[in-house]
Amino acid sequence: MHFFFQIRFRHTCKTKWLVKVNKHPTDAQRSQIQRTPFHSLMEMPEKLRTNCILLSNLASRWVENRFGFKIQDNVVPFTPLDVCLSLGLRVVGLNVNYNEDEDVECHTKGLFKGEEITVKTIVKQLRRHKSDDKVDDFCRLYILLGFAMFYFPHSSTSCLLRMLDNLNSLQEYSWGVAVYDTLVLSLSCCAKCLNKSKNKSVVRITGCAAIIQIWALEHMFLRGRPICTGKRS
Repeated sequence: MHFFFQIRFRHTCKTKWLVKVNKHPTDAQRSQIQRTPFHSLMEMPEKLRTNCILLSNLASRWVENRFGFKIQDNVVPFTPLDVCLSLGLRVVGLNVNYNEDEDVECHTKGLFKGEEITVKTIVKQLRRHKSDDKVDDFCRLYILLGFAMFYFPHSSTSCLLRMLDNLNSLQEYSWGVAVYDTLVLSLSCCAKCLNKSKNKSVVRITGCAAIIQIWALEHMFLRGRPICTGKRS
């Protein structure tokens, strides 16, 4: 007996809590965040509008060994520079180290006092650190929320906690490459599921899916023909 699986495509890049937090920072908190590579988070629109049909179509066109999307007869490259141009994150500098021991204690981890680090607990800690006498901790938590919801959603960010202890060193890292690598890995997994008819009812793209939607706006009318159309979510 054969079963038909209708694949639903989803993404994990959300901005709901970032938008809410953005409404109430103090001048000191805003100033501190704006001195980091992640200052563009403060400029998030009221709602991040995404087109799952477009994202699904692009994911199915991903050519893993050429790091690009197949559009008509061409493979159009998708590179770390696209992340830099879309989000303003640098693509030169020190590599972001994902091999840090997640169990090592650090100041940022200590803010949670043993609680599991989730979007919910990050938001709770942000509320506790909203006064100006805790500006640095508010900034660390705000960036961590950006990691969990926007830059590296549905990925473990525990290894990045120690990096947030030293806010002044964040400028030294190639965050654009880290965001790119996370998204490319997810694109490759999604493409395999979509193109090989894997029996999955839901295919979920992790990482910053907003980047490839921005990329599509620059390339979707290649040779005068759109890639696809569809409803937004």
